Amino acid sequence: MQLLELLESKRTEVVQRWVDLALSIYPEGSDSFIGREKDRFRNPVGTTTGEGLNAIFDAILADRPAAEVEEALDGIVRIRAIQEFSPSQALGFVFLLKRAIREQLGDALTDPSVWGELSDLHSRIDQMTLEAFDRFVKCREAIYDFRAREAKRQTFSLLKRLEKLPAQEGDSHADGGTE
Repeated sequence: MQLLELLESKRTEVVQRWVDLALSIYPEGSDSFIGREKDRFRNPVGTTTGEGLNAIFDAILADRPAAEVEEALDGIVRIRAIQEFSPSQALGFVFLLKRAIREQLGDALTDPSVWGELSDLHSRIDQMTLEAFDRFVKCREAIYDFRAREAKRQTFSLLKRLEKLPAQEGDSHADGGTE
């Protein structure tokens, strides 16, 4: 049996294990809620992650271009970019697919006839990781730009209010005096 056929036959198990591994980054206790709650509004992290990983898995198996899974990848990366994860923590979920495959296929991967396909699959996973990294950096840049603009706005607003305040009695700087 070829690797892609093995993966198709174990698709549910591989993807579920990948989702579990990807969600293990969250604090103990919350990962069970995030992994089990199916309501998109009560659990946007879990549903976005689960749906996204399913779509990414299918795209990787079908060797589709990364552009076809942009939305799925983008959703997961955006969520992780706004959280306080390091880049390696936030993007490690892509590499965890390799572990999920190893765990679910086990001995079948020792057959030399699948090594070529496995190498190709690992290359596609690595490429997806690079795409995720590019997205992550863009998201973080947008967050930092927003924070910088907000800090400027607040500073400008504060300075504007200070100029409108009347001079305080005994404030020698207000009337141009020096100490």
